Amino acid sequence: MAMDKMIGDYFLFGPREVAALRSQVTEPTTDFDLITAAMWMCRTEAIADLGSRQPRASLLVTMNVRGKAKLTPPLPRGFYGNAFVFVEPSDGGELMPGSLGGTVELLRKAKRGMTDEYVRSMMDLFSVGGAAPYAQGWTFVVSDITRIGEDRLDLGWAERVGGGVPIVGDDHATKLVSYQMRCKNADGDDCVVASMYLPEPAMDKFEEKIAILTN
Repeated sequence: MAMDKMIGDYFLFGPREVAALRSQVTEPTTDFDLITAAMWMCRTEAIADLGSRQPRASLLVTMNVRGKAKLTPPLPRGFYGNAFVFVEPSDGGELMPGSLGGTVELLRKAKRGMTDEYVRSMMDLFSVGGAAPYAQGWTFVVSDITRIGEDRLDLGWAERVGGGVPIVGDDHATKLVSYQMRCKNADGDDCVVASMYLPEPAMDKFEEKIAILTN
């Protein structure tokens, strides 16, 4: 990926934006699935506008394996090491043109496939030096950090408005990960803010497409 003229930005998903997305799907789903599917669709279309020879625009979602009997036996309480794996929606990771509801279902199907066997196979892969295609080419890596608890951290300085992972420094691979974080909008509503890092022309297209989808 050419890293010149790359820019980072953040996109706010408040009650109005999430309601607009939810109106386009028929099955109950989470805010994370709605936002991730919408961003993946718009990002893929924006990248396609750059030219016909772009690499595959696959999606990797980081999944927490703590709790909820995701492992047998489960990780012990108080384990502070890495405890996540990647899941990749669709066959081969390619996003075909379609509806928001169809894209959400691709994501949900991949998440349902995170079984005990799948997690252990990923652990075996990492143990022998293998790795998921983390941030390679145009791979869209998404991480949900809305529930890590930093929004409840009180340092005594002022009321918290937002926080999370900044888009700074020269580590392009880190910037390519899209983090979903908690924040509040101007009306004080609880919202999700998601990061995006793209070449400038693609960012312009992404902004147009996500605005249409959330309105």
